[in-house]
Amino acid sequence: MTDAYKTAMAKAAQDYADAVAKAAEIDATPVEEAPTPEAEPSSPENGRPAFNAAAFFDAIRANLFGGSLNQGQVDGHNLIGNACSVAGLDPVLEQSAYILATVYHETAQTMQPIEEYGGWNTHYAPWFGRGYVQLTWEENYKKQQDKLYAIEQVHIYDIPYQVHGDWNLALVPSTSAIITVGGMKDGDFTGKKLSDYIKPGSVDYVNARRVVNGTDRAEQIAGYAREYERALRAGMDG
Repeated sequence: MTDAYKTAMAKAAQDYADAVAKAAEIDATPVEEAPTPEAEPSSPENGRPAFNAAAFFDAIRANLFGGSLNQGQVDGHNLIGNACSVAGLDPVLEQSAYILATVYHETAQTMQPIEEYGGWNTHYAPWFGRGYVQLTWEENYKKQQDKLYAIEQVHIYDIPYQVHGDWNLALVPSTSAIITVGGMKDGDFTGKKLSDYIKPGSVDYVNARRVVNGTDRAEQIAGYAREYERALRAGMDG
């Protein structure tokens, strides 16, 4: 990982804290670049609340991860959160919660990009599913490569983008995070966008599953989203 990319991720982590804090009309102070499960909460400045990363991780550790988190799971949460912070989500808290819930489900709780089981045996190989959310079919790899190429920060921070030329790049966490968040926001996976179901004043976590995969496990994933929303609010409450 380059120094420039580390700097970008540190800034994105702060942007994420600022964004979720803004949703609750509070100010946020800096969070750690990669808070560990034992991270201490950020210190408030000028008497204003800080986004408490430790409170967030405490909540998901207890309610979603059976009492323990490994570093890969922590890193995955940070990376997805960072991508959410710069994607222009609205409302940022609830849409971020649903994206995190989707990644939690799609990666079998690892919070790391995975390959589709039996992918090389599918009739659409080598364009089988890869990523936090499964990117599948050649035309979709090409579309995501074009989208990534158009993002200035991808070039500034040397984030791999040529997923059509090298399909394994869809497994690079920074690359997959952008594909996942942008794809769910823009409706790239099914034609349905996050804003079709989660918008200011109206949150439908159940039908939001249509953004990725019809109604498969919709109620279950909605439950995860509610836990993530509570965890994000716990972080905002300090």
